Amino acid sequence: MLQARIRDVFACEYNPNITNITIGWKRCILRKVTKSLWEILDKSGTELLEEVENDEDNGPIAEWGLWYRNPSEKSIDEAKKVVVSNVVGLDDVELMESPGRKKRRDDKRCLTYA
Repeated sequence: MLQARIRDVFACEYNPNITNITIGWKRCILRKVTKSLWEILDKSGTELLEEVENDEDNGPIAEWGLWYRNPSEKSIDEAKKVVVSNVVGLDDVELMESPGRKKRRDDKRCLTYA
């Protein structure tokens, strides 16, 4: 993160609970906005939760391991379950692909089963 460029993103967990560091960890995405400003986005990356200034004493880099950390195994497993449940059951209508792309994909399927 020290060498991150503007617009770089990182999956992590952060704890907004300033009174108890052992509870309240949430999956999030950190996005570098400027040299010293980071955005904390929700786990889908669509909602801004907080903006954090980074300096020598505060911010994601300075507070890594205290208020910010790498995603835990439990968190990663939960995220994988969500992805799998969202992918299972997709049909051609939900893919929203162009007719030409659909034809090429279907043609490839026919070739692999022949």
